[in-house]
Amino acid sequence: MRGKQRQFERILTSVCALYGSLLMFVPTSQAVPVQWVGNGHFYEAFTDPVTIGAAIASAESLILGGAPGHLVTIASAEEEAFLISQFGSLDFDPENLYTISPTAWIGFTDINSEGTWEWMTGEPVTYTNWHPILGAPNGGLIENYGDIIFDFSGVVGWNDRAGDLNGCCLGYIVEWEMSAIPEPGARLLLAVALVGLGYGRRNQRRRVSRNRLVVFHK
Repeated sequence: MRGKQRQFERILTSVCALYGSLLMFVPTSQAVPVQWVGNGHFYEAFTDPVTIGAAIASAESLILGGAPGHLVTIASAEEEAFLISQFGSLDFDPENLYTISPTAWIGFTDINSEGTWEWMTGEPVTYTNWHPILGAPNGGLIENYGDIIFDFSGVVGWNDRAGDLNGCCLGYIVEWEMSAIPEPGARLLLAVALVGLGYGRRNQRRRVSRNRLVVFHK
């Protein structure tokens, strides 16, 4: 029995170590997925300053409840207001390398046809909010990707930027089109740990009982 317990403890230690190593490669998030009742979708903001290509790849690699993510689409003023309330105060450029205002990539682009802005998901454009002070979009053939600026001169609005390293790197917002969220992986790990703890304590009680039984027969 001791051998089985030690084997289980070694497996548990390996699982914990693997989980910890995977966390090193998880994008930096300053929130957890939050749901907007307006459409049932979940959203999460990531503050790593990355190029638009890296933001797209990261969003699509993040699976929530079996649904892949994508850079956020904003279909209404109400949806935008929700994003502002949840993520508007986050610092998307903590080292102040690329912007002086909290700014994040969204899934808006005119890369396919200059001046014709569309959502990367292919859904129809039903709402826009280009920043009035910046006069966006004004980047021509160079700036083909959209972002949301949460506070520039006290105004929230969208801007167009170049997406490569010579343009800028921003944080980004991911959206999942789903209406239910599974148990987080951290809870699963905790459950495994609790099972291991219970297993060890149960065996310990058995060993103590056997020892007491031997003493009693003496």
